Amino acid sequence: MVTVLRFVFLGRAAPSEARNDYNRAHTYGDIRVLRSPCFMFFLFVLGCESNRKELSSDTTAKTQASDSVVYENWWNMGTDLDEPEKNFESRFAVRVTELSSGTLTVYLDSASSTSAPEGRKFFLADSVAVTGLTKLDKFTQGCTYGAGPWQPRIGVMRDSVYERSGRPRFIWVLDTLNARIRPVPTDSASCFIAGPE
Repeated sequence: MVTVLRFVFLGRAAPSEARNDYNRAHTYGDIRVLRSPCFMFFLFVLGCESNRKELSSDTTAKTQASDSVVYENWWNMGTDLDEPEKNFESRFAVRVTELSSGTLTVYLDSASSTSAPEGRKFFLADSVAVTGLTKLDKFTQGCTYGAGPWQPRIGVMRDSVYERSGRPRFIWVLDTLNARIRPVPTDSASCFIAGPE
């Protein structure tokens, strides 16, 4: 909506006031109206600025409304997909959400105990987000790092082909000792993208 400011100028200047009709001021009651080109230009700029802000707000609202979830996942860190018999209830859990705008967010949640009673609650311990991802960028839990000891790792890999290993764009360690998601260099990392379910 454009902000419109209107000023109505009434009457005509008396001959004794005819010095410069555009650069003088008239007083109507308690309102002093400046009739100069500079003042009118100021009003024009004010209206344009208001319109620009409203258009910007509308654009932001439309972008947020069109942004949708394209991938999400949740798992308890005691879950072993390869050997389910080794599963245990960890006090840490991971949430992953990817939006159509290309923003991926990973949350590390922590609970106060390792038991799993009804009503157990997790609380956010740490999070990390990356933006600018494309359809070729895929989140994966299948990451290894050099010859070091095993640690839970996650990453983002850019590849148009599933089920092959490669160097990730991003890789993080899920550090449950310090309740942190730590980025590590990708030089010695390798990730595997499983096929779509």
